[in-house]
Amino acid sequence: MDDCHYVDLVELSIDVRLFLGEVLLNMGIQTRHFVPLIINGVDIHLTAGASTFEPESLSAASRSQTTTIAQGADIESCHAAVNSSAQAFDSWRQTSAIAKRALLLRLADLVKTKAKEIHAIIQDEVHGTSLWATINVQESILMIEEMAALVTSPSLSGFLPPIQNTDSHALVLVEPLGVILGIAPWNSPLILGFRAVLPAIAAGNTTILKGSELSPRTHYWIASQFREAGFPPGVCNFLLHRGEDAARVFETIIERPEVRKCNFTGSTPVGRAIASRAAAALKPCLMELGGKNFALVLEDADLQSAAKLVCEGAFLNVSRQFFTCASEDLFKKRWPTDMRNFRVDKFVCRLIRFSSLVLFWQNFEKLCCPT
Repeated sequence: MDDCHYVDLVELSIDVRLFLGEVLLNMGIQTRHFVPLIINGVDIHLTAGASTFEPESLSAASRSQTTTIAQGADIESCHAAVNSSAQAFDSWRQTSAIAKRALLLRLADLVKTKAKEIHAIIQDEVHGTSLWATINVQESILMIEEMAALVTSPSLSGFLPPIQNTDSHALVLVEPLGVILGIAPWNSPLILGFRAVLPAIAAGNTTILKGSELSPRTHYWIASQFREAGFPPGVCNFLLHRGEDAARVFETIIERPEVRKCNFTGSTPVGRAIASRAAAALKPCLMELGGKNFALVLEDADLQSAAKLVCEGAFLNVSRQFFTCASEDLFKKRWPTDMRNFRVDKFVCRLIRFSSLVLFWQNFEKLCCPT
């Protein structure tokens, strides 16, 4: 590493950082980032480099000149995060709906203002396309604004239902649970990172965002925006961990009585382990688990359009990665005998053609500009 030059891009404006980052990339100079934890509104660096790690996702970028070191949580910091969120819950649950809405709208404005910054971070960190990063930013802004609107709606602020006794009235109020653990994945880091904590915070809960070890900068950015928008310390704490510490960190947090629920987006095997451990602690889970989405191509379908849309769905969230298209035999075996003659050859040919074009353009930079 002695022949490498490092530059820390800190305390600079967004536009200056983006410009310098591109210049340094072209010069072959590496930029270095350190991702801390956030507990009670404070960036946390553990002493002597304990539990730090380098995200494996960086190795997937052919031209990446970024070095990222992330701070992993230990048992003490897990307890500190829960204590902070539990303490913040008493006052946050009493915060008026108007005040919560104002904070959420300020958060949306912050994301709009810093759209270039987070767009660049997503591309650099998870190596998605510019389109995918743009979708993440735009959909996150819409989600925050929708949450701001819901805070003062009957969904979260209460309502008067009709009852049989005309001389009485009933009032239904929504009560927050407490501390919520949100576990976010890397593949759609901004949308799913915000989704892991945003609804819970809007409903009056406090949260711990457990970011992915593959996208620590993006998930740290999310928690830091809550802080910058003026949310009280402890409303959104942020933890990371090394892969080998995942089970220990989760068990430490979920066993705390102040933690009332968790949500998880990720693979089915990990979801099964999380659900099992949460069930042992009698904590409910909300999960979105993995799996390859299927597509139904009916007999009267426009095969050209169907193949294009299937291909877009498969490749929208990948960059310099390859996948093998399903074979004609697989298509035929999946269908009943009387449907195997249904234009399978034409559909597969179109799918392969679109896939080849996508793979070429996504790897164009690597093919034409080798490093």
